[in-house]
Amino acid sequence: GKDTKVQKNSLAPKSKRSQLEHRVNYLIFGCLALQLSCCVLVGVMAGVLSEQDQGVWYLPPGSKGGPAVVGCYAFITAILVLQDVVPIAIFISLEISRTVQAYYIWVDEEMCSYGDD
Repeated sequence: GKDTKVQKNSLAPKSKRSQLEHRVNYLIFGCLALQLSCCVLVGVMAGVLSEQDQGVWYLPPGSKGGPAVVGCYAFITAILVLQDVVPIAIFISLEISRTVQAYYIWVDEEMCSYGDD
């Protein structure tokens, strides 16, 4: 049955990650999707505008190479410009706060049980 030792031991182990980390992961994926969509939009718009021959001010004259090349350059430039959209420092802050909290728990004298020693 479901309460046998074999069934209970065959279940997948529970995740040891906090709910906050799961939420941050979804937010990071959302930020990445937003960044990628903005970069694609910038690349497409740069290719379309270069096709209309309005001039691309950030490329030297004679180095256009067509709308696809201009779009690729603009896509890569947008990735570099918009890289701060994804806050990788959130994970670092979570790890630092977790380490500090673990240290305070470790040095807390009131959490010790002297009867077991």
